Amino acid sequence: MLLPLRSFISRSSGLRSNVHGLMTFGSRAYATPATKSVFDTKALQYSSKHIRHALQTGDVVFYTAPPGVSRTFFYVYISAGVQLLFCDAEDAPIVLAPQGQRMAIAGGLMALGIGIASIMFTYPWRYIDKIILLKGGARVRLLTHARFIESQKCKEYPINRLFSKQKVFTGAGPTGTDPLGNTTSSNLFLRASNERMGYMLDRKGSFMDSYLFDGLWYKPSAK
Repeated sequence: MLLPLRSFISRSSGLRSNVHGLMTFGSRAYATPATKSVFDTKALQYSSKHIRHALQTGDVVFYTAPPGVSRTFFYVYISAGVQLLFCDAEDAPIVLAPQGQRMAIAGGLMALGIGIASIMFTYPWRYIDKIILLKGGARVRLLTHARFIESQKCKEYPINRLFSKQKVFTGAGPTGTDPLGNTTSSNLFLRASNERMGYMLDRKGSFMDSYLFDGLWYKPSAK
């Protein structure tokens, strides 16, 4: 009786081992694949290796505007305010033009003033101070020089939604990002799909990796 009992126990143990192996194989076969980021694409795997590692633990500052830009925008706002405070005092007698002409001139000056003010506000709203790749590598945060309206200071997008029609890397200058004569401008635009206005970057700013920037967002045929 002892030998058959040992044989039965041995066969039972083997059966349990086979069942466990089948369950393990099934769980691996039907496991959900890990979500891949844009950095995992074949074209960017090598160049983005160091950034992919950093994004596993936190955010990465990818671009910073050149120093002194904040002071420039400060003086722009001051100049606009000073222009509104001063007017030319006229001591000579004033001869009024016909009413229609006066209304046309007043309307034109008002439109000009509103246009200049709009440009002054829109320019810093779309001038990028920093580009931050968020932890995980799926989204990016754009920080601008907007003032007075909090919603315009910080914007977040999926990384694959942004594009640029001009490369950052040109091979010119100490950092390789200087413009090449008339073929490239000193500024470039980073746009979001389905938005009319783009964001402006200065080539004099600090790019963490200009090659990777082009790999992520240079899409000359994008709209």
